[in-house]
Amino acid sequence: MLNQTNTNHYFLHAGWYKLLATQIKESNVDITKYNTYKDITANNDGEYDIRSLRTLHSEIINDYQNFKMSIQAAKHVTPFTFGCYSIALSTCRTLYDFLKIACENFIYIAPQIRLSLSQSNGDIDLILIQNHSPKDSRVTKSGYVIIICTLLEMMRNLNNKESIPFQLYAPDLNYENDEKKYLEQRYNCTKLINKAIIKLKFKEKDLIHTVKNHHPEIHQHNLSFVHQRVEKLNKSDICLQICDIFEKYESLKDININSVAEQLHTSTRTLNRRLASVDTNFTNTLNCYRLDKAIRLLKNPEISMTEITYQLGFSELSSFSRAFKRWTGDCPTKLHTSSIINN
Repeated sequence: MLNQTNTNHYFLHAGWYKLLATQIKESNVDITKYNTYKDITANNDGEYDIRSLRTLHSEIINDYQNFKMSIQAAKHVTPFTFGCYSIALSTCRTLYDFLKIACENFIYIAPQIRLSLSQSNGDIDLILIQNHSPKDSRVTKSGYVIIICTLLEMMRNLNNKESIPFQLYAPDLNYENDEKKYLEQRYNCTKLINKAIIKLKFKEKDLIHTVKNHHPEIHQHNLSFVHQRVEKLNKSDICLQICDIFEKYESLKDININSVAEQLHTSTRTLNRRLASVDTNFTNTLNCYRLDKAIRLLKNPEISMTEITYQLGFSELSSFSRAFKRWTGDCPTKLHTSSIINN
């Protein structure tokens, strides 16, 4: 049965507000003069509306020309900033476990973004994908910066205050020199690369050692609470319900909204209306899923390009290649060939 829509896509964990508010105070900004600040209130779950936070963030950056605020806000994160989620992450066994758990449960702190982990050729890619959210709840460039730096800061804290070297891929990397310097010095960013997709590339060897702060009992206790919350959130997300159905298909070639609606025990009209309520449609949902699955399949050298094209539901390899390049700016055959050679 189709679960009812809620307003998850408009709300963020209160931890994001705490990070922003702490940095605003440190920057000697008079936050009370902003009307947006007066309108910011938490919902019954203690979460904050992303639209209000985004507007306040943007207004302060523009007024004070403090473009580093997004980067610097992350340094205030603690194991308690995001409750059970950050406690579980701060007690992981390895940094790889940290990234894996962060990806699987990111809806706990920001349902507007999906994290995906890809592994190949000794590299670990952390990919950030805009979730199926209404346009007015989507994450801006400044929002992505806070998310990326917060994850890096949490990894740094877990790793005894030592940052792991990484490369940052993102569109429009027009950062100021002091912003680039901050990323390089605090988080060990070795290279900034302009790409359509947003991702962080780490070396696997840097992520697999056991960290000193690992506490198995505390970790499992808090992770169990995170899983309970995430399960509840996932059941209320219409796009995730649809993706669960996609996952059952050998090939997406014959998938259509009518068959999906039938499996969700609803009408096509109702399903279209549900998707429209989060400012998306069936085609967009399908293509977002295709991108996520394509990245996973291309990293497996044992799966041929023909098989990948078939599983994703494209009639020809050329059609898949054009779509993938449009989504990421990269050619899929290049990524796949690299996986085969290095394997």
